[in-house]
Amino acid sequence: MVATILLSYTGGTGRFFNLVAMNETEGHLGMPASTFLGDRIEINRLDIINGEIVVDMVGHGDVHLDLSKPVIKKYVLLDGELIEKQ
Repeated sequence: MVATILLSYTGGTGRFFNLVAMNETEGHLGMPASTFLGDRIEINRLDIINGEIVVDMVGHGDVHLDLSKPVIKKYVLLDGELIEKQ
C-alpha cells in the first residue's frame, strides 16, 4: 500500500487536504481512493502501520473548533475505499 497527502488551493483562503491511498498487487498500483481530511489543517506525520494509514495532524479545519488541537486519524483501505477507524 502507498499513501500520500494532496493539498488543493482553489483561489480563496482555503487549503484543502485529502488523503490518497492505493494498494499494490504484483508490482502494480490499483485505483486510488481518497478522503477529505480538512481545511487549513497542519499535517505532522503520515505512516502506514500494520495495514492502517495513520495521519497525525493539528486541527479539524472548522473555524468553530480549536485549530491547535492534536488529532490522530486512522484509516484502512477496504474494497477500494478509505474507511476511518473509530
